[in-house]
This record gives sequence, C-alpha cells and structure tokens, in this order.
Amino acid sequence: MLMNKLRLLSVILFLLFANNSFAFNTQRGLSKGHVVYKLANTSIPSTYKYKLAISTLKDDVAPRLTKYMHRHIKNIYIVEYMEPKYIGAGNEICGTYYKSDIVLSVSQRCKIKNIGYYAVHEFSSIIYKKYKSEFPFNKWRRANKYPYRSDKKWDIISAGQNYLSKPVSRSRGFWKPYSMVSVEEDYNVLVGYYYQDHHKLMKNIKKYPIIESKLKLANKFFIKHRNSSQP
Repeated sequence: MLMNKLRLLSVILFLLFANNSFAFNTQRGLSKGHVVYKLANTSIPSTYKYKLAISTLKDDVAPRLTKYMHRHIKNIYIVEYMEPKYIGAGNEICGTYYKSDIVLSVSQRCKIKNIGYYAVHEFSSIIYKKYKSEFPFNKWRRANKYPYRSDKKWDIISAGQNYLSKPVSRSRGFWKPYSMVSVEEDYNVLVGYYYQDHHKLMKNIKKYPIIESKLKLANKFFIKHRNSSQP
C-alpha cells in the first residue's frame, strides 16, 4: 500500500513539473493597452495556430533555456502578423520585446517552426538590454572587421536572406545579413543559432574566424547573465 502511494506521489510530482516547465503567462494577441500594440500593426492568430505555437515553444526551447527564461521573461504574446507603424508597409518583423515581455509572430513569412529561434533571439536581447554596461564592446570591435549598417536595417529586413549572399556575408563576419544591423542584432543572431540550430552553426564556424571569435564573446556574456534573477 505504501509503495503504491509513493508511486502515485511520484507520478503527480512528475506531472506537475512537466506541466509547469513552460509555465509562462502566454496570450493570443496583444491587449490594446500594450506598448507594442500601440507601436505596431498586429493581428490575432487563430486558436489552432496559437496552440501550435505554444506547443512548438515547449518542445523546442523548454529543454535548454526555459529555466533561465523564467528569471527574465514575464509574458509571451503570440500574434499573427507584426509590422511597425512608423516604418510603413512591407517591413514585417517576426519578434520583438518590451521590458520583460516577448512578442512573437506566426505569420506565413515567420513560420511557426522558427518560433523557438525568435524566442531565444528576443530573450538574448532582453539580457543585452539589462546588462549592456557589461558587454565586451572593445573585444567585440577588435574581433569585427566590417562596420554595421543600421541605416540599412529595413532594407535588410525586407530583403531577408537575399540582401547579401551567404558566402559574402559570412566572410565579412556576419552569420546572417541581419547580423549587419548592429552589435546587438549580431549578438542576438549568434545566440539564437547557437541554441536553435547548433549543429549547422558549429559545423561551419571554423571557416569563419571572425564569427567564431564573436560567438565566444556572445556565449560568455549570455551564459553569465542568463543565470541572474534580476527583475
């Protein structure tokens, strides 16, 4: 009898842990009072796409980073489409953050299968924002050889992977064209791919010493500060 009770208790504890392993406050769409709602045109996804997005996040991100994300992220909002109002049509984005909130798009362009990457990308941005004063800017600049093009940000977003060929982009030290926008986005892309497409990144990184140097700096900074519980 005692053994049966212990087994039952173990099952209950397991289920509780499993159910709470991704226990973020998630929401389908943005409330009208949210800052991102005021700054971007967004739409509400179907219930099916919303549930699929949350399920994908649980399966893709939870095993590696959820325990750290809980320390820094309060809410995850899922939207169907997201486009900044101040930029104009044709500049859709797949993710953004505000304070401790993350907003992720499940549009046709962004794709639900990529939502884990966008979540980690925005999480790394929150870490960067909180601890920017400790970011190794001097070492990063020494490792980097080409200037950033913040003035071309929306051109790069609109063109996506077609903005610059993969060989040229990576030979200049940028894993993706979007990495060229700023130090923050360069760092975010490297962290995002390290956790969400690790095999591909590590398989090719030896060919690109600039990227390899920056990845080491990015990981050291990210790992140090993701463990913090600063609100």
